[in-house]
Amino acid sequence: QRARMDLRHPVAAAQGYSGGDISWVSPTTYVHACGNSIQFCSVGEDAQESRPMWGQGNSIGAVTACARRGVLLYAERLKELEDPRVFVYDVEGEEMINVLKCENELGIVALALCRDEPWVAVLGDVPEHAVMLWNFEEGTLLARASARSSRATMISFDPLNPNTIASTGTKLELWELVSSENGEVFLLADPVGNLDQDDRDFTAHCWAPGNSLFLGSDTGEVLHVNARTGKKMPNSAWVKVFEEPVGALAVTLKHVIVGGATGELACLLLNGHTVDLQVQLVDGPIASLALNPSFDCMVMGTSDGSVFSCAIPEAMLHAAPDWSKNVNLRVNVGSRSPDGPLCGLAVLANSPVAITVGRWGSLSAWRLPSLSLVQSTVVGSGGDPPTCLAVDEDARVAAVGTSDGALAVYDLSDLSNHRLVFLSRLHESKVTTVRVAHPIIASAAEDGTLCISLILPNMVRPVARGTLAGLLDFNLLPGMLIASTTDKLIHRIPLPSPDELLNWKAGVPLPLSGETAPLPSAANAFRIGTSEDATKGWLVAICRDRATRAFSMTLAKGAFALVASGEDNSAMTLGTAIATDDAGGKVLTGCYDGTIALRARSALASAQKPHRRHRGFANLGVTVAAMGRGALEGWFITGGADGSLMVQSEKKKAAAPNVAGDPPILEGELAEVDTVDVDLSPLDVHSEKRRLGGATPAEGTVWDTIADASREAHGSAREYTSEASTSLLSQQQSLKIEFAEILEYNRNCDPLEKLERDELVIDVAMRDRMVAQGDAAAEKVREQILNANLRTDLTSHLIRERCYDTMEEQAAVLMPLGESPLGGVSGYPLPKVGEVELRGLQMVRIQRKIEMAELKDKAEQGSVAATDGMLMSEEDFVTRHGGKAAAAEVPVEEEADVKKISGDVMALQYHDMELTTRERRLNQVALMRESVRVRKAEMNKAILAAIAYKSREIDRLDEKAARVAEILTELESEEAVERYLLSGVEEGTQLQVKDEDMTEEKYVSAKERAALEQAAREEQARKANSDKDDQAGRALQDMMNGSLEAKKEAVGVEVLKKPSFMDEPLETLSEEQVKQVKEFEKRLKAVEEAQDQHRKGLEAEVKKIKGEIGLVVEAFNAKVGDMAQDKLGCDGDVYELELKIALLLDSVVKEDDSHYQIQRLTKQVEVAQLDYDGATAALDDMKAELEEFREGYETLLNDDKGIERAFKKEVAESPYLEELTKLFKRRRYAGADKHAADAAKNLDPFAPAPGEGGPGAEGALPRPEPLDLDTDLPEGCSDEIADRLVELRESKITMELEVKQKATQLMQLNRRLAELSENQSEASVQLDHARDELSRLQQERVMDTCDIIMFRKVKQGQVEVEGQENEMLHDGGTGALIEVDTVHQLNRVVRSLGKEKFDLMEETKSFRNKIHAVNWENQMLQLKATDVAENIRYFQLLWVTKDLQVAIKGGQDDRKTAQNVTLEKQMGHCKEMQENKVEDMKQRLFKAHKQIRSKELENEKLGEYVQDLAVSVAQREKILRVRQSGPDAVDESEYKMQEVIWRRLVLEEARQQSEDISILKAEVDRLRQRTFPSFARNYAAQMGR
Repeated sequence: QRARMDLRHPVAAAQGYSGGDISWVSPTTYVHACGNSIQFCSVGEDAQESRPMWGQGNSIGAVTACARRGVLLYAERLKELEDPRVFVYDVEGEEMINVLKCENELGIVALALCRDEPWVAVLGDVPEHAVMLWNFEEGTLLARASARSSRATMISFDPLNPNTIASTGTKLELWELVSSENGEVFLLADPVGNLDQDDRDFTAHCWAPGNSLFLGSDTGEVLHVNARTGKKMPNSAWVKVFEEPVGALAVTLKHVIVGGATGELACLLLNGHTVDLQVQLVDGPIASLALNPSFDCMVMGTSDGSVFSCAIPEAMLHAAPDWSKNVNLRVNVGSRSPDGPLCGLAVLANSPVAITVGRWGSLSAWRLPSLSLVQSTVVGSGGDPPTCLAVDEDARVAAVGTSDGALAVYDLSDLSNHRLVFLSRLHESKVTTVRVAHPIIASAAEDGTLCISLILPNMVRPVARGTLAGLLDFNLLPGMLIASTTDKLIHRIPLPSPDELLNWKAGVPLPLSGETAPLPSAANAFRIGTSEDATKGWLVAICRDRATRAFSMTLAKGAFALVASGEDNSAMTLGTAIATDDAGGKVLTGCYDGTIALRARSALASAQKPHRRHRGFANLGVTVAAMGRGALEGWFITGGADGSLMVQSEKKKAAAPNVAGDPPILEGELAEVDTVDVDLSPLDVHSEKRRLGGATPAEGTVWDTIADASREAHGSAREYTSEASTSLLSQQQSLKIEFAEILEYNRNCDPLEKLERDELVIDVAMRDRMVAQGDAAAEKVREQILNANLRTDLTSHLIRERCYDTMEEQAAVLMPLGESPLGGVSGYPLPKVGEVELRGLQMVRIQRKIEMAELKDKAEQGSVAATDGMLMSEEDFVTRHGGKAAAAEVPVEEEADVKKISGDVMALQYHDMELTTRERRLNQVALMRESVRVRKAEMNKAILAAIAYKSREIDRLDEKAARVAEILTELESEEAVERYLLSGVEEGTQLQVKDEDMTEEKYVSAKERAALEQAAREEQARKANSDKDDQAGRALQDMMNGSLEAKKEAVGVEVLKKPSFMDEPLETLSEEQVKQVKEFEKRLKAVEEAQDQHRKGLEAEVKKIKGEIGLVVEAFNAKVGDMAQDKLGCDGDVYELELKIALLLDSVVKEDDSHYQIQRLTKQVEVAQLDYDGATAALDDMKAELEEFREGYETLLNDDKGIERAFKKEVAESPYLEELTKLFKRRRYAGADKHAADAAKNLDPFAPAPGEGGPGAEGALPRPEPLDLDTDLPEGCSDEIADRLVELRESKITMELEVKQKATQLMQLNRRLAELSENQSEASVQLDHARDELSRLQQERVMDTCDIIMFRKVKQGQVEVEGQENEMLHDGGTGALIEVDTVHQLNRVVRSLGKEKFDLMEETKSFRNKIHAVNWENQMLQLKATDVAENIRYFQLLWVTKDLQVAIKGGQDDRKTAQNVTLEKQMGHCKEMQENKVEDMKQRLFKAHKQIRSKELENEKLGEYVQDLAVSVAQREKILRVRQSGPDAVDESEYKMQEVIWRRLVLEEARQQSEDISILKAEVDRLRQRTFPSFARNYAAQMGR
């Protein structure tokens, strides 16, 4: 049994918030889970530092507290060796008072405490989600129920009713605590109404006054629910508050406070309709909200591990008039998270400080042991999260690796100011380990690369890197590196000295090979140290087999070895963290399950029990661990994946060391290095180089680029030492010269020797490494392809086995021959019929035949009962079942083979009017399915027969095609012969992969290639050996040229022999030779004619054969078309049957569903009736109780009035009547102002109203002060009267208090009566709705039973209706169906009559046309006659003039010609005059423009002259003012000097203006001479003479 830490173990400090609820144990103190501890935090002016309390048990999963009772409860999250427990802790007594053991539970999810009773509700984990009610004082389980249907994750009590519990998950469940007559307690789930939940999941809930609930959803909405009825509050609906999910809810007097997933906080009014306030309050999703008992302070927990407190303004709580929605909520930081899951931890020796780094990206310094934050800094550029940390205390250097392969180096000279001095991406994958040993910083990544950087006086510089396959962890020792790898080895690798590393050549990999020592299992993490003898040391490792092992280590070169010195296999899970003290005597380990173990290294060898071990960090695992050093020796620090950080002592009683004060500032090795300026943006592989303005490096030169960028970023090479700088520059210059010579030689060498750019290798080692990497990548791709092929083969095998092979008949496809517009005709795939299906069909057939036999007997006897369930008439029944084709003639099969079912299943099917029962419809479905199968099988048989016929036809066509090919070969034609083949789908080979289907060339490995070459050589050798003794082959080659077939020669070619003198001239030939030549030509002509006839015969034969092939193809394709029509008909039949099957099955399903719905509604009606009866009974009882209570109340009022009357009667005759009456009615209260103030300041929304709860309760009414008889009574009043006054006054006060309490109770009863009346109304409405729904379903069921769908095949027709053109037919009830033959007959009669009428109309039209033509001719002749008479009369009366006579004689033409000539001349003259006028106007316009330009120039000159005159006038005025000034203004000499100067200036200006005027006049004369002569110059000369 492992020893766990108890509550007395000192947990000095803890930081972090592990999630879950936050609860208040007092008005100023709240608690929450922090790892496996409880953190006590306080708020207010007197707030103290938080203190942790170590939790018992395995892990803390839920925490709750009650400030009224002063108790704290926390539960174990998961089950371990025993059932999870709930621990009850007394806060004031600081002791554990009870432990509740939850049997048969896998874990505890949530806890909830009752406000008024010692009860706690415990919510279990999956799968039961049990709701358990415990009495935590007595430790007894009161009740248990299951919330599996809602998968509840939250639970709470109603603050006003301890008998009501709410749980939420995927839905809301309300639980009512009831007890039976024998005292047993049960949790009953009250029904919840429709909440319009849709796809919403509930994420939070809280109670509100008035037995109501507020629900928050994952859609950011809030709903107000009535907890009594389980329905939405009246006029309420889902209110959208956030876009993100609601994280938490809390309630005040006026608002519901809603926390969002983005850190927003909203205040929703209690009416549930209006968002009164919405502000961005914190960073991070709000996961928990808790109000203190006084409701004036709120605590918020966020999912990122921080807790904030906030004081709530009183005006906001009371809704005072000064309430403003712009209120400023001030947030104070409570518990602070160490920045998420911790991935790095280091403790300094000379300063009580711990350095941590978290996955959320911050580097923090914590003062120990109080864990108060010194400084927190964002790591690097704020991009990818950190992964590891290493600190060198002496050098004050911290190195952080990130998940994107970057290394960030910080200067820790001032722990309150972490300076980033180096940031660059040194790896291509996540950095897993960083180690610092001045002056070396080593970092390793997941891909096995290890980078070495040097700490130089003014910078951090990467110098070298190498690769070690399977690298897990490493540590640095002087001159060497110790590393562990996945192959269960520890490597001792010598490292170059810092000087050698400084001069390491860029691009040369660092050799990471050395001596190795084996391990029993690979070491995930280890720590090492050396003894006084530097050649000996120790090693402690946590291995992959969950064991912790210790070794003695020999470090001497050539003698590296490990000797096991201890082993611990007690860990239940894999180790995740390890730490040792400086001497290596103590080992601290942490595991994935959260356990930590602290023991001496020697305890491993002797198999001692762990010194300390306990559950930690909520089953998320220990991620970092460190041992205290210096003043904190004997302490240890651990961090978990939940973000919690803890400081503990090794001893049970240990005082915290005195380490007050700020950490000292110690100058480190990087104090002089400049701070790197980052813009908090993620780095990529070349971001540093681009930031410096360089180019992106090529692949393979990243290391050189990083080194150059690092030098540029931190001061360049000039800031190095002079020796190193000179050496590097000289090497660089020599390399440049050498490379330039190589390029020049390659450019000028012979083309055969010239290397291409990709062949020019500078770094041979890098080339080899890249080739090796390429081979490895190719092998990896090859393996992936092989795996993909295997998966594909497996998939195809499974498809064939489970799909193709399970078919009784595959879908055959018939394709047409050649190119045809017809598509293929496909058959039907038919699956194999199982044994069960066959037996079921056989039973249906036998049952149907027996039934048909019985029906035939009834039909013959004429006894047709109405109970037979048929909707047809008696006549139809006798006709169907009494004819010759009655199904009873089909013999009943007594014992038939179930595998050979034959017969006409169509005859066994029911008539549509007989399908009135569920059984008949199911039997009909089975018979129709068999009909479908038979119809498909017949079609498949026809298609297979057609495919066989096609195969025979293709054989015939092949013979004809072979003959055509033979003829074309003889004719030496290159025409292609079309061949016809069966397709793959017709042959059934569509699943076979052929060589031509492969689009890519098959990859042949080197081994396969060698095997193929060997087989080819063997085949060649075999042929060579066989050719040596092949006598038959040699004989065939000698006799028939290697062929058994003789070559067919052309007709007549073998008999013609051309004479040798054929080509000689005829003059040189003899008569005999000429005769032979003519004879040869004659024979040659005969042969050519014979060959031509033979060729024509062959062409005719080819044409005939092609015609025959075309006829065969056309005939077959016609059959394919007929087959397609048959297939179309078969599809129609099959689809019709399948539609009938679907409708029948739909009717069966509807019948079953209606039966289920009717049962459900029947139960719902019964429940609604019970609810209504219960509500009515409760209402009647409440009315009776109210009436009885009202009678008692009236009696009490009468008694109260009787006491007052008795008093008046007794003091009526007293002389002190007025004084005694005042004393009798006086009511004074002790501390009345304080009571009123307390009542006003009570912010608890669930506090009882004054007067509720009875005497002595929290809300009881105050009693007035008694009379002081010595001072209050009037003088002379007797003691008897005084005693009687006091007695009656006290009776009156008591009666008044009772009356007030009774009045309050009466109001409550009236409210309860109103609620019961409302419940009765709702129950009545629900009952009526359920009855109406049940009645509707019953009517629908009756209609569905009688509603039968019948199919009728009708040919396509047309709808003929009377109406407008675009009017739609919505109702065809008045239409009629008419047979097509009748319509055609009527159409023929109509057409014949119409034709007769049309002929008559044509005849009438032609006759009328003739009449119109005659009338038109008559009118035309009359008009002509009239025109002739008019012309005659005109010519007879015409006056003949001279001009007319000339015109008659023909002289009119000469006259017109003369007139035309005269007019043409006039036109020419006018045109000339017009052109002259236009030219004159153009000249005038030009002169006008010229004058305008001259005037403009003159105006400009005059303007300048005016300006000059203005200057002169101004000067004159100034001179005049000077002269008119007093005699003492200026000196006479000065005045004269000024006058001379001004005069000189004026003369100079005048001279200049005169010259300008002369120049302008000369220019004017020059311009005038261009147009007309000027005599101005001559005149001036004459005047000069």
